[in-house]
Amino acid sequence: MIAGLRQDLRTIWGITTMRYALVGVSALLFSITAVAAGLPQFYERQLGVKGGQAEALFAVLVIAGGLPGVLLGGRLADRYSSRIRGARMAIPAYCILVGTSLFTMSYLWVPIGVAIPLELVGFFITTMSIPSLRAGLSDAVPANLRGAGFGAFNLCSVLFGQAAAPLILFGISGAFDDNLRTALLAVSPPVFVGALLLLRARDHLDEDAAKIFQAILTAMQEQQEREAKGQA
Repeated sequence: MIAGLRQDLRTIWGITTMRYALVGVSALLFSITAVAAGLPQFYERQLGVKGGQAEALFAVLVIAGGLPGVLLGGRLADRYSSRIRGARMAIPAYCILVGTSLFTMSYLWVPIGVAIPLELVGFFITTMSIPSLRAGLSDAVPANLRGAGFGAFNLCSVLFGQAAAPLILFGISGAFDDNLRTALLAVSPPVFVGALLLLRARDHLDEDAAKIFQAILTAMQEQQEREAKGQA
C-alpha cells in the first residue's frame, strides 16, 4: 500500500499543472488561514468593534459573501471552461488577485465604513475561485488517481499552508505591539504569489487534460483489440 501511494504521488507530482497548483494553493491557504484567524481581533483592536460583535461581523462576511460567491463561481467555471484557455485555473487566479487586493486595501488606515464593504466584496470575489479550482484539479488528474490527487492537495494545504499561518500572524503582531493591521499586511503577499502560480498552471491545464483524454482513448482501443482477438 505504501509503495503504491508513493508511486501515485510521484505520478501526481509529474503532472505540470498539479505541481504549480499544489504550491500555489499552499501559498494561498497560508494567507487565507491567517486572515480568518486574525480578522475578528483586527476588528476589535484596530476598528474598535466590540468582542461579540466582531465575531458576528466576521460570520456575516462569510455567509453574505461566501455562499453567493461559491454558487456564482460554479456557474462561471462551467460557462467559460471552453471559452478561455485554461479557464479552470485562470478564473481562480484572477478572482483571488482581485479579491485579495480589496482585502489588502481594507487593512490600510480606512474607517470601518469603508473596510467592511471592501472585505465583503473581496470575500465574494475570492470564494468564486473555489468551484473552478477544484474542477481544474479534477481535469488535470487521471480518474484512477483523483483520490490520491485530492489527498496530496489537502496534505500540502494543511502542512505548508494552514498549520503555521496563525502562529506566524500573531507572532508578527506581537513584534509590532499587537498591531494586527501590520501583521495582516505582512502575510498578504503569499496570496498574490499563489495566484500567479495558478496562472502558470493555466498554461499546462489543457495539455495535461488532453494527455489524459488520449490515454483513455488508447486504453479503450487496446481493450477493443484484445476483445476482437479473443473472439477470433
